[in-house]
This record gives sequence, C-alpha cells and structure tokens, in this order.
Amino acid sequence: MNSITVENRGKSPLDFFQPLSVVNANGDVMLPEGDDFMRADFSRVGPDLVIETSGGAPYLIADYFMSETPPALVSADGAVFNAALVTALAGPIAPGQVAQLGPNAAASPQAVGLGQPIGQVSEASGSVMVTHPDGTQATLVTGGQIFQGDVLQTGAKASVSLVFADDTVFSLAEDARMVMDEMVYDPDTQTGIFKTQVVSGVFSFVSGQVAKTAPDGMIVSTPTTTIGIRGSTAMANAAGEGLQSTITLVPDVDGNVGELSISTRAGTQVLNQPNASTTVFSAFAPPSQVVFLSPQEVQKNFGATFTTLTKAVAKQAKVKAVEAQGRAENAQNEAKVAKVEAEKAKEEVSKAEGAASEAEAKAEAAQAEAEAAKAELEAAKAEGNEEAIAAAAAKLAAAEAKVDQALAQVEVAKAEVQKAAEVAAKAGAEATKAVATAEKAQAQAEQAQQFSSLASTASKAQEQAFEAEKQAQEEVEQKAAADGAKDGTDGTTKGADSADPTITVTVEEPEPDPIPEIILAPTPVIVVVPVTTTTTTTTDDEKTTTTTSSETNPSYSGLFTGTTGITATLHNALSSTSGQYEIVATVTGSGISDTYNNVKSFTASAGDDTITLTGLTMTSLNVGSGQDLIYVDSTTRVTTISNSQPNTNYLMTKGTENFGNMNLSGTTFSGLFHVYLNLDYVGSATTANISTTTLTVSSSTSFDTSNTIDFGTGTTTGIITSDDGMNLTNVTMTAVDQIILDSSSNTAGATLTLGAQTLPTNLTITGSGDDFIQMAGTTLDLATQSTTVTGISKIVGTAGNDTLTVNQGDLSSGMTLDGGSGSDTLTTPDATLNLSGMTVSNFEFITTSNGTGTTFTGTSGNDVFTSGSGADVFVFAATAAANGNDTLYNFTAGSDKINVDAFATGLSMTQITGNVTITAGTVYYYFNNMLANAADSSQGVIDAINNAAVITDAAATAMLVISDDNSTAVYEWKGNGGFDEATGDTFTLMGTLSSAISATGDVIVTNLA
Repeated sequence: MNSITVENRGKSPLDFFQPLSVVNANGDVMLPEGDDFMRADFSRVGPDLVIETSGGAPYLIADYFMSETPPALVSADGAVFNAALVTALAGPIAPGQVAQLGPNAAASPQAVGLGQPIGQVSEASGSVMVTHPDGTQATLVTGGQIFQGDVLQTGAKASVSLVFADDTVFSLAEDARMVMDEMVYDPDTQTGIFKTQVVSGVFSFVSGQVAKTAPDGMIVSTPTTTIGIRGSTAMANAAGEGLQSTITLVPDVDGNVGELSISTRAGTQVLNQPNASTTVFSAFAPPSQVVFLSPQEVQKNFGATFTTLTKAVAKQAKVKAVEAQGRAENAQNEAKVAKVEAEKAKEEVSKAEGAASEAEAKAEAAQAEAEAAKAELEAAKAEGNEEAIAAAAAKLAAAEAKVDQALAQVEVAKAEVQKAAEVAAKAGAEATKAVATAEKAQAQAEQAQQFSSLASTASKAQEQAFEAEKQAQEEVEQKAAADGAKDGTDGTTKGADSADPTITVTVEEPEPDPIPEIILAPTPVIVVVPVTTTTTTTTDDEKTTTTTSSETNPSYSGLFTGTTGITATLHNALSSTSGQYEIVATVTGSGISDTYNNVKSFTASAGDDTITLTGLTMTSLNVGSGQDLIYVDSTTRVTTISNSQPNTNYLMTKGTENFGNMNLSGTTFSGLFHVYLNLDYVGSATTANISTTTLTVSSSTSFDTSNTIDFGTGTTTGIITSDDGMNLTNVTMTAVDQIILDSSSNTAGATLTLGAQTLPTNLTITGSGDDFIQMAGTTLDLATQSTTVTGISKIVGTAGNDTLTVNQGDLSSGMTLDGGSGSDTLTTPDATLNLSGMTVSNFEFITTSNGTGTTFTGTSGNDVFTSGSGADVFVFAATAAANGNDTLYNFTAGSDKINVDAFATGLSMTQITGNVTITAGTVYYYFNNMLANAADSSQGVIDAINNAAVITDAAATAMLVISDDNSTAVYEWKGNGGFDEATGDTFTLMGTLSSAISATGDVIVTNLA
C-alpha cells in the first residue's frame, strides 16, 4: 500500500488530487479513460478513497467510505469494481506496518487479530506482497501464512503458489492480484466455502475438498467472469472489460477431468473435456464457443503458471504421502497392540475356565467326602457307639461346610469366567476394528504414495514441456529475425495461420558428474567449489548462493567449519530446470542457515547446530562437538550418527510439537545422544492428542553407552518395535510402554537383549511366541517395576553369576529358563512360583524374596529350592513322572509346608528297599506306606524310620510324609545328639493332610515339584 504525503504551500490538499464525482444512472462512480485501474493502488485518506495509477495525479472520491453501502466503480470499458472489492483493496482505516512474513517471522499475524490461517505459501519467487485485512503489509516467502481477507500481489517476474486448508492449490504468475474473499473449511465434514477474486494476471489452480461438496462451493471471480469449479485443474487470465480473458480446463495429475462453469451477465459456458477453452471479452457478452487448445498452445499461454502449479501439487502430494504413511504405521502398531490385548484376554478366559473346572472338581470331591462321612455316621449309629457317633457327626458337619464353601467357590469362578469372556469379546472387537483401521490406513497410504508419484512425474513432464515450448519459440523468433535481416523486413510473415507445429524434443542423459565438494567458511559467506557443468549466482548482499549441476541423480556431501553453529535443512526433494539440479544455501545472522538436496553424508560445525532431515537415506551424520539438535521424519534413515564429546545431543521427531514416529533401523550411534519422541530438547512434553508413538529399530541398530530413549510424560503410548530383534543393553528408557518383537516371519525368532538397567514402570514386552530375551548383565529384574512378558519362549542368562527376578505372570507353559554357566539364581517376589510344564536349566538356586511366603511348584527336573523367611509351601506334581530329584534348603519346621493334595487316589508307587543316607544340610522327602498295618502313632513312625534311613550327621534334618491306611500325617525329624536312631521326642506333628495317599507298596521318593 502506497504512502501519500501532501506538502501544503498555500494550496488546499485537494488541489493535488483529481476528484471523481460523475455517476451513472445506477449510482456507480464512472472511472475516466486512459488509465489502468486493474493494477492501480487503492487506499484510504480519512473517509476518502484515493486511487493511484501509473501515470498522472492520483484520483480522489471524497467521502466514499462515509456511505453505508459505497457505490461500485465502473471503468470506461465497463469493468466493475464492487464495494467489497474496493474496500478489500483499500485496506483498513489505520493500516499496520510492513513486515516479512515467513516461517521464521518474529511475530505471527495471528497475534494481531487475523484469526486462523487458511493457507500457506508453497513456494514464492520474486517480489510477492500481501496486505492483511488489518492493513499490515508483508513480503511473502516460502512457508508464509495466508489469512481470510488477504490481498496478494506479485511483481514483475514473480510468482507464488499457495496450498489452502482444503488442499486447494493456487498459483499466480507475475503482475497478478488476488483477493481472498472467504475461505471456511471443516476437515471433519470436508465441507466449506472458497471464494476469491483475481483482479488481474495469469493464474491456475487445482481444486480441493470444498469444490467437491456443492456446485457453488468454490467460486473464482475475475473482472468479467464468475467461474464455478467442480473438482478441476484450470488455467486462466484475468483481464478487464474489452480485453481477452481465456479460461482452460486440463486433466488433473491422475488423469481425471473435472468441470468448470464460466458465467458472465449474458450467459454461461461449461467446460468438461481435456484442454477445453473459452474466451471472454466483456462481462456483458456471453463466453465464446468451446475450442480445444493444443498442448503447445497450453504451454504458450499458461506454461509458467502451470509449471509453478504442478510443482506445488507434487510438493503437497509428497507431504500428504508422508503423513499418510505415518498414520498407517501408527494404525499398524495400534492393531498389533490390540491383537496382543485380545490374546491376553483369551488367555485370561482359559485361566478362568481352568479355575472354574478345578473348583467344580473340588466341589465334587467335597460332595463325595460328605457322602462318605454321612455313611460313616450311619454305620456308627448302627453300632451304637456314642463316641464314634459324635466323631462321625463332627466329621459330617465339617464335610458339609466344605461342600458349601466349594459350591460358593464354583459360583465365584463362573462369574470370573463370564467377566473374562466379556472382556475378551470387547478386546476381540477392538482388535478387529484396529486391524480394519490399519488396513484402511495402509490402503490410503499406498494411494497417497501413488498420487505423489503421479504428481512428481506430472511436474517433471510439465517442466520439460514448458522448457521445450520456450526453446521452440526462441528458435522461431531467431529464425524470423534472421529471415528479416536477409530481406530487409522485420522478420514477420503475413498470410494465413499455419497449423499447430509438431515439436519433437530428444533429451540425452549426461554421464553423472563427480560429487561437488561444498565448503562453508565460519563467517556468513559460502564458498562453493563446483566440479563440472555449474553456474553460480550471488545476490547483492551475498546472502544466497545457488549451485547447479548437470547430474541427473546428484549426491552431495556437506562439510561445515567454524564454531558459530549452523541451521541446516537436508532433504531429497530435487528441483530441476532444464536438467540442472539445484542445491541452495542461504546465510542468515551470525551463523549459517542452509538447505541441501539429496545429502548422503554431512558433517556439522563445532558450534551448537540445528539440523533437520527429511526423507533422506544417509550414510553418515557427524554433528560435531557442540550441543546439537537433530530433527528427523519417519522416512529418514541414517547409517551412522556420531558426535564429539563432551556435549549431549538431541535426536527428535520432526512434526507438530516434536511429535511423530522415528525409524532407527540399521543406525549405529557413536557418542552421547538423547532420542526424544514427544519431547523437545529441554524435556518439555508434547500436548499432541496422539494415541501412540513408535520407534522402529532392528537387530543391527547399535546404541552407544549412556544413550537415552524418552517418550515423555504425556498420555501417548510409547512403543519400541522390531521385526528381527533389538539390543537395548546400554539404553536408559523413560516412558516406554511397550517393546514389541514381531518375528512371525523369522523362524529363528527375534532376540531382545537387556542389560542390568532399571526397566520403565509397567513395561509390556511382547513377542510372537518364538522370541528370546537375552541377559547381557548379571541381573535382570522383570518383577519390581511390574513388567509384563508375553509371547517370549526363552530367557537366557550369561556366562557369569546371574540373578533373574520374575513374576509368575511373566512365565508360561513351555517356556525355557536357562541360567547359562556360572552360579545362577531364579527368584520371585510373588506368592506363587509354578515352574511345572517349563524347562528350567542351569539355575543353581530357586529362591523367594516374599517375606510372607511363596508356593513353589517345580519342574520334572532336579530342582534346588531355597526357602525364604516366610511360610513357604512346596507342591508335588500330580504324577510321579513329573517329579525330579529335588533338594530343599532353609526349610523351617512349623512354618514351611509340603502340599501333596495333588496326588490322585490310587497312585502307584514303586517300593524302594534299603537305607537312605541323610547328610548335613539336605532335606529328603519320603512317601511311605510301610505303616499300612501299624498304629498311627509316633512309635510306629519311629520304627518305620529306623528301618528306612540311617543318620550320619547329628545336624541332619529330614521331613517325612507318611501314609497309612488310617490317615496321613506330616512329621519333622531331626537328628539328635549323634544318635543314629529316631526317638519319639524328635517328632513334631505339623498337620494332617486333607486326604489320604493311597499306594500299592512301600516307597521312598526323593522328589519335590
């Protein structure tokens, strides 16, 4: 907006203006002939409207803005400027200041009341100005924001491409002006309104979601036409009354053809075929009949703006493809989690059903016991023995109480089954939904990638076609000039128009040039050393240097020196002009800010650097010795990331509030790095409402000592996942919720290697059924931090003296626990440690740290149990074949118990003859039926023991479980003062088992399971 200064030297200020007051019959103000009002500057001076054209004194319409409905302005040739357009072009009463509007602008225009942005600059070239509704003017650069009510104007040789909230892409060529009248979009319903006026210049657009909702959803107006859009790609020029405006419809990048409705006050023309075109000369005359432009005519008329447009479409498509792939990865991980939860819920149902079956079996046994007690009572009554009757009655009452208790347990167990089934059904439905969502997201990601590929191809093809047309036009002009020089004419040919020429362009791919070396000095000056076909241009202030190379697939290595720090953006989006691929570096401030394409290796400065990686596959990134910030997107892969001591570096996800997935598959770290997801480098958590964030690693990912992985303290679920295993030995993990090993396609299984680090609270480790956990340190605690382990087939120790701490819930039937060599300990804080159905090897000690007691159930191997300080219970398996030759340490008489209830009635035991030697520090268990005909008394037990065992050490201790035909009792036997015979005072009755053990012969069994 121009500034007007009036210097009063004895004249009225109005003497410096040409007043306009002529109105027509409609009350419109008539503009004089001879001036180009389409490109004029409109401004306010108090209540007056001032119009400045390229020649002569400015025009003034006094008190124009005093009217509630200001009049329209009508040019001599009939072009109409309605009041809304005039008001938008003139701006507010108190205009703001001029600023530069880009992604790094110091203050956001939002802060001054412009509302939410409706779009963003995809690319700006040359002088592109915007006037906001509050009067603030700004120079638009790439990344700048667009607001409703903005007036955009391009200068000579300038252009701009815009991407709006509904994915509409708009391009303006040089000397163009556009007013953003209205843009409203609801992404949830994908509905809205898009209305804009192009006052002058060549423009093109690809319509977005709004144009798909209704016939009048998207409207583009020019001085002579109104264009209605339905899913179209179009090109046009906006000209005034009496001048030619051409509107052309072309196919979208995917080949689809939309529809345009071009209306004037006198009629409407519809375009719905490829390259269909119509011409308008007046708002008061209908559009011309439809004609079809040749490809050469399209390039000649609209090549520049169409090239800008297709580049913006390709750029936006790539962004959308990356976003879609990120959503697909999130959905896939959520589906994995949901399936794991569903499987866990099914396992809970199975457990509940097993518990219910066990409760029903106990109830049936209790009922049988009650029936037996009832029969015993009837027999006692028949004999008339009062003492026997009383004893039998008491036994019956106890049995009936036991029946009632057992039946109550059955009901509780059934309720648990129902509850578990409901949870499983819900989890199954959620898993099914998550899988469907993941499949849909993956399909959308594939579609987005396909469209991105199409858009990229179309952009390159358009660029080549436009260059070919320009070259052909130059050749025609050069030939005409040469012919004119020969015959003395100006080179023009009179006569009938010839047919459209056919142009064939052959492009030969050059041999790849060597990689150029790029060296940036520590001061804000860029020194570029090109190797082959290159050109270098530098602006007057030496702030920007562009180097071009004729390589078709260039690969650049950047090396920065100095200590001031840099800001670098590295990506793989190549820009090409006539086959020349560009690398652009821009210097700002005291440091260096650069953008490089297709970078393979990169070495930063010794200062504090900020580096952004987008879509790259790099061999190495060395960030120097400063405290550096590295931002990556989910598609970037770097083979080696290194730094120099002593500073810590931060590797963060690139996205809104530092949120996003990260892929470190195959990456090797060297140096101190914090890997942050959902965090900034000072540790502030994201507020993004995202359900999951995923860090993908592989078996070849190598972390250095003191590396950290941190997902922040928000509600987002943090997942580390790998298809072939991972080594987290040296990693400190914070807010990691899940570690997922998905080795379903790997028959050898995946291995998770963990050191002695403290695991995150409530961590879930999930395998696919054949995966391993490998201990890399001497301790691995899966219990204290409430770690949940599922789908893991084996946990393996080291060659040292290991301690593995587990919860019962981490163990499953068929699992293998291998302590490795050394003296190893398996321990639990749980009240239960059931190792039946598992393979436990190379653990020298199986212990408990539960102070209130643990129930041990061993394996079929030779187990060694160490009792804890509580009252522990040692359980025999239900079959003799499941028991090995086990040893028990630290058994405490009177507190620790042996549970043999699992033995079935009628179990066959093998008779063992001869004496058994009992040595100091060991405990043996005897299942003995030698008292079948003896009295149930201490003396009977003494006699049996003395016939079966010899004491060789006074400190020896043994526990004997002795079954006879009357009852089963548990006794403690201690060696006494060197005597080798058992005496009555060494026996203490510890309790009576709930049911007798039936055996076919005498037996001594030294096993505990």
